[in-house]
Amino acid sequence: MSLRLSPFFTSLNQVPNCLSSGSTFRYDPHTRNMHYISEGNYRYHMVICFVGQEIWFELALLIEDEEFKDMLAQFGDYFAMTPQERNETSNGLYNENNDKAWDGIRFAIRMVVYAGYWFNKSECMQQVIGMLGAEADMSPNTPGRMDKEGNVVYTEVEETEYIRNVQEVEYANTNSISQWTLNYIQTAKIREMMDAEKG
Repeated sequence: MSLRLSPFFTSLNQVPNCLSSGSTFRYDPHTRNMHYISEGNYRYHMVICFVGQEIWFELALLIEDEEFKDMLAQFGDYFAMTPQERNETSNGLYNENNDKAWDGIRFAIRMVVYAGYWFNKSECMQQVIGMLGAEADMSPNTPGRMDKEGNVVYTEVEETEYIRNVQEVEYANTNSISQWTLNYIQTAKIREMMDAEKG
């Protein structure tokens, strides 16, 4: 491991849930140490949306550090849990006061499948396949929104956004579709890895 990364890992090992803690930390640029604030202090899915997991996956491959891969898988496993399971696994650190920070599993599907791969939990893969295979409905869990009759739901775009009247499909935005696409690509790759290891 690079000496420049050493403070980063030292900091992670000093907080209750390692990489899963936070999701935001204080950072000292002089010592390169991160300082713990609290659990659930910001939306975890925002770390995912802004390519946090892509950086972690790349880093895990580059440094080949088993402990860091374990932290990454634990992060994904927390996403897969129910609020009660998170509460029990974290010894009460995640509770009704901060568990809402974990909303947004649809953005972290590839984190869940990585947890399934690393911990050999087939139920995580099944959970992911179920989410990726779901049809668009009235929830924000899939890109695009359909009503109970199966019709696309449109929304009026504010006049300040366009020079003419425009309707858009709800939840069919760049962020949702790009994240969903990455989920598909990385889930397919990890499933391929799992199948290969089974022989």
